[in-house]
Amino acid sequence: ESGVNSWRDSIRMKRLWGEWKTPLGLVAMGRMPSHWGLGMIANDGNCLDCDFGDSVDRLMGATKIADTYVAITWDFPSEGATGFSGNQTARNQPAGQAYDLDQRDDVNQFVVALFRKPISREEQEKRTKRLNDERKPIFDWGVYNRIRTQSLEAGYQPPAPPESAAGTELYEVDAYTYTPDLWLKFEYRPAKRVRYRVEFEGAATFGTIKEVPLLFNEEFEDCIDPTEQLPACESWRLRERQIQRFGYALHFDAQHEAIHWGLHHGLASGDSNGSFGRLIGSDINLPRAGTTDKDLTAFYFDRDYHVDRIMFRQMLGGVSNATYFKPYLRYDFIQEDAEAWGFQLSSIYGYALEEDATPGKSNSLGLEMDFELFVEEFDRFRWSFVYAVFFPMGAFDVRDSTPDRNLIAEPSAAQLLQMNFGFQF
Repeated sequence: ESGVNSWRDSIRMKRLWGEWKTPLGLVAMGRMPSHWGLGMIANDGNCLDCDFGDSVDRLMGATKIADTYVAITWDFPSEGATGFSGNQTARNQPAGQAYDLDQRDDVNQFVVALFRKPISREEQEKRTKRLNDERKPIFDWGVYNRIRTQSLEAGYQPPAPPESAAGTELYEVDAYTYTPDLWLKFEYRPAKRVRYRVEFEGAATFGTIKEVPLLFNEEFEDCIDPTEQLPACESWRLRERQIQRFGYALHFDAQHEAIHWGLHHGLASGDSNGSFGRLIGSDINLPRAGTTDKDLTAFYFDRDYHVDRIMFRQMLGGVSNATYFKPYLRYDFIQEDAEAWGFQLSSIYGYALEEDATPGKSNSLGLEMDFELFVEEFDRFRWSFVYAVFFPMGAFDVRDSTPDRNLIAEPSAAQLLQMNFGFQF
């Protein structure tokens, strides 16, 4: 057990929730997976090659009105400073439950979703019959609305969080965001082993952070020179941030007998003062440095929304400040109702929207080529061998800070060999 005989728990439960089916609809509560649409902003990470998965402490009610589902949730994405079990104290003991130190630093999240898609087994069987037997097209859709609020933020001196409330201070943030998301899906199977699918998801986030904590969570009134007055500090130290960002993803997939082909495309807005990708500056143990960027415009795709093997997934940690184009071609050597053996070729080109957010001060991110051999028994087993090569372009160059931006170094190609083996049940 963590804090008793090991530095971490030997067994950790990722998700646990309960469901109550009533005549009026479904009530669910607990820590459950969170997924929406293509998985661009909420991704449960249930694919064989997923690394993370979004889980949320949630109280949800859902019901069906005519052909449309309505779901309302109350989520608890962050509880702020918490007391941890593992120490024998007056308030806790080794087998004790972790507890929230203060309610005021919690992040509150509310979701209202309206959608039409098959959920129950009966609905899924009806959908399969419509596609494969009646040969009729289907159209699914959904509207997802997410609201987040936070009044105070719990701060502490890095690098380690406090073990009790004594080392925690609360700072005013007054943050509010609203994220609308639209999801659309069209699918048509005019004949056996002939199919077409178009799927789209687009989202935006609007909001405000009224008070931004500064380096080491100092008070906003503090100045570098303590003799200065508050108005002088406010003249150069911005305290409010406006959030305006957006992104979308579009899939077109087609199959004709043994040949599959398609095009995947997406875009995530960037910030000229932002970091290069998601991995740089993402260490939560580092202090948050002050910035003069009053508009936060960088949109981030979920890290389990996979575009490629190297460029976005490994080098940048996800899609942000970029648009990409991914055509692909797949051929099945063996194609049966329950299994397929084949290969897939794909290429991905990435383009940065804000060149000032890249180290090379250039828009071109690079070109990646992926090759995959696979053996798959649908919904039961999959084996694959992957080779990928990424050719970085000007955005990955290293340049100095002079007005001429002289070139210091150019990156070389990155390669990947990977074998995946997984069972589904």
